[in-house]
Amino acid sequence: MVTLYKNKSRSSAQFAAKLLCVLLACVSSLQLQSMYNSNFFRPQDVAFLPVSELGARKFIAGAFVEYGLASTQGYDGDGKLTDLFKIYTPHQSSQSMLSDSVIMFPEAEDPEQWFVNSAQQTFNDSWGTFNVSGKFQQSNVTFWLKGAIPAPESVPGIFSVSAYLPVKAIHIDDIAWTDLSNKYTLGGEERMSGFTSRLQDFVTSVGGLDLHRCNRVGQGDLTVMLDWENTFKQDLDLIKQIKLEAGVGVLVPTARTTDSDINQIFAVPLGSGSAWGIPAKASLEAGVHSMASVGFAVDMLWLSDITKARRLKTAVDQTDYLLLSKGRVRHQHARTWRFSLFSRIKSPIEGLSLAAFYHFVKTGDDTLVPENNTFSNAVINSQEALKEKSSHDLVFRASFARENIGWFTAPAISGFIKIPVGGCRMAKSLNWGGEFGFAF
Repeated sequence: MVTLYKNKSRSSAQFAAKLLCVLLACVSSLQLQSMYNSNFFRPQDVAFLPVSELGARKFIAGAFVEYGLASTQGYDGDGKLTDLFKIYTPHQSSQSMLSDSVIMFPEAEDPEQWFVNSAQQTFNDSWGTFNVSGKFQQSNVTFWLKGAIPAPESVPGIFSVSAYLPVKAIHIDDIAWTDLSNKYTLGGEERMSGFTSRLQDFVTSVGGLDLHRCNRVGQGDLTVMLDWENTFKQDLDLIKQIKLEAGVGVLVPTARTTDSDINQIFAVPLGSGSAWGIPAKASLEAGVHSMASVGFAVDMLWLSDITKARRLKTAVDQTDYLLLSKGRVRHQHARTWRFSLFSRIKSPIEGLSLAAFYHFVKTGDDTLVPENNTFSNAVINSQEALKEKSSHDLVFRASFARENIGWFTAPAISGFIKIPVGGCRMAKSLNWGGEFGFAF
């Protein structure tokens, strides 16, 4: 085992309830795709202070910070906790990589080429298998603006427009490829001294692959939202008021993309990968006491199909990190839903509130459609990275905001911690952060 390298009224309430149901029905067919396998908040999730709580002030601007502790673990396809780079498959196989039917291997007499020729004749799991380890760390800063806009008097509630622009820092490093070949098998010593001990040189010369770390810093995608909210007083023993919120917007692909991403197997996009999107959301919150409330929310995002070149499988048994062939495909993003349950409690201290959230996010299988017959549709869609992903998280938040302080601006601040409690093909990341804003 060798490590190779390391780097208002009831009628109004009925109207609003119908509006909420219509929105949910309309967006239920939208498609949503998490940008990558992490549990970080999306830009439109971050503005914690609604316009209805600003009093006479109708505009607020702020920033949201989310920091994830370095992670070396994740959840595999069965939901079991495992090493971060085993969420797709337990190991990576150079042997199955060599069964590529598209790549033309050059003829040569060097040890690497001898390995290629002999690999087609020997098919077992005793050589050519690698364990991959490393760590993932991400930080986001999202700058946002939100303001109330005029609405027809016949329509109840408050309308607002908001914009969000994230800046992200993503680091995947300390990558180590460990050769698990058994040197005591027939020809093991010779094979290990040949191809398997110089994996990087081979995949770079034949397929242009870079197996090392990937660090990215830059802006993400711009999101603009149109939101609606309204609170309805209730004359009931338990429920004192009901608050409905809904929103729809557009995601503009402003994140930088580069052609070299196809060669870096650990490259993480800063945004949607050039896809446009339509985010949508709806929520209901019931005030069960003057100091407490409970509610639920549904969030969605549709992403357009994109056509681009990417690494593709040419055999079903190939593993995701060692793919030599490239081809152009149309990427159809799967439906994803985020369901949230939450509770808020107001503190006796004016302006201070506490909240707890449970988030469940699920993305179905993505689909690739090849541009030509060079690649098998069934084979390229067997890639593990395209399959269902999900995450379960608990979030605890404390917020402080006071409108009537006599200043020209009213500050607001919050802090949170996000605890992962489960998932599927997802990195396990414990995140914390906060948000501040100034209302005018």
